[in-house]
Amino acid sequence: MDWNIQPYALARGEGSALWFLGTLSHVKATSEMTRGAYGLVEQVIPAGFASPYHLHRVEDEAFYVFEGQVSLYSTADG
Repeated sequence: MDWNIQPYALARGEGSALWFLGTLSHVKATSEMTRGAYGLVEQVIPAGFASPYHLHRVEDEAFYVFEGQVSLYSTADG
């Protein structure tokens, strides 16, 4: 396995910008950039925002909240 991966950094608001569910998102890393390890997207969302109910059967999803609070709900779908 080739571990010759070069680090890089993007500041807040940097990265490919796109609108997703009415919020501005910036793509920080894609699956291609991380050799399939993960993808990373920055979103600034307004108070009261809620994404549609959805289920990930293949991948995990993680959140890092810089400011404010978030409520997450999980099901026991196995």
